[in-house]
Amino acid sequence: MLVQIRDRAALSSLPSTNLRHYLKTHGWKDAGQWGKRATIYTKKYGGRNWEILIPLSDTVADYAESMAESIAILATVEDRSQLDVFYDVSKAGPVEVQELIKDIYGQKMLAGEALPGSHRNPSAFPLDQAIAHAYSLQQSGKIEEAIEKWRAMANIAEGIDNYLAARAWFSIGSLLQQRDMENAEDHIQEVLFAYDRAIHLNPDEAKVYYNRGTVKLVLRDYDAAIADFDQAIRLHPDFVAAYINRGTVKRVLGQYEAAIVDHDQAIRLQPDFAPAYNNRGIAKIALSQYDAAITDFNRAIDLNPDYAEAYYNRGNANAILDRQEEAQADFETALDLANRGGNTYLKLRIERQLQVIKDTVNTSDSVRKTKDWLSPLPVYESVEQPLFNFDSPTVTRLPIQRALVEL
Repeated sequence: MLVQIRDRAALSSLPSTNLRHYLKTHGWKDAGQWGKRATIYTKKYGGRNWEILIPLSDTVADYAESMAESIAILATVEDRSQLDVFYDVSKAGPVEVQELIKDIYGQKMLAGEALPGSHRNPSAFPLDQAIAHAYSLQQSGKIEEAIEKWRAMANIAEGIDNYLAARAWFSIGSLLQQRDMENAEDHIQEVLFAYDRAIHLNPDEAKVYYNRGTVKLVLRDYDAAIADFDQAIRLHPDFVAAYINRGTVKRVLGQYEAAIVDHDQAIRLQPDFAPAYNNRGIAKIALSQYDAAITDFNRAIDLNPDYAEAYYNRGNANAILDRQEEAQADFETALDLANRGGNTYLKLRIERQLQVIKDTVNTSDSVRKTKDWLSPLPVYESVEQPLFNFDSPTVTRLPIQRALVEL
């Protein structure tokens, strides 16, 4: 059976107006009143006539029990977790109700707030306690303990509530990535196993395919990475980070026009996202479209004046076009930003480029030498990192971090 919501305070705080609105927008029909006690809603589904009674007053003694029964019926009809139904019904309610639901559902991380001590509340249902406790451990930086908490939930929920189990495995995989960002390859198979389990239990969650794709990218298993980003986009067509990373992989594979198409789509979805312009400019350099690439780097810099990598890439394009003064200015700005940002690797690359310009004696040599030096050097491409919270949004305003890599 599916997990039940038993927290009486939460059920009592769920307004009947929310439930009425939810039923009306999900195909349920108002069949009139039952005496002076309740409104009857009906729906035919799976060869059966379902019926939900909503009290006319939110203050009747058995109001919480009535809400619990309604949530249970909806979870059965929709074949979903009661936690998910409960959260969806609550979303249109007053702010104080939404905050209570967030506490129970473990959403406080989205607002950057500390979780309350709900895991210490003896009246809360054990599953609610466990979810809240896991999020609390994550936010307090106790990654190992959070992983073990999610692992325990995954093992208990499998076969009972596979959606919850998939969510737990996703959390395990993302936390392992977060913990081992610097040495990801040490635990890469463990991360992949977690994401594979999540997909097996719930094959319709775009975030899991996206995160698994970031792992495949690290492993340079580019075809598999593209397949995962493809699926993430099929499930969520507005997934900006998936377009960015798929475009990056296509560029690495020499599919430059296809890479540009992906970055075009990312820009359509989020026109103020600087990394999309930076990455599109890199693909244009590969097609010898240097002026068009510079236009993209200009836009990336306009959006983020501290974008050291965009200055570096624009400097490369200017150097190829024998615009040595512009290239030197770009490299010097990039060097200053790299120093301030502690980016030692980029700093070394820039210093090398500046030395090339300094050693160039005449214009004819300039083009030849600069191109010879530039060709093996990496451009700096933004690769979007995995999502570390199952409930992070995957649409245009993604709160994602950037990793700049040599591919």
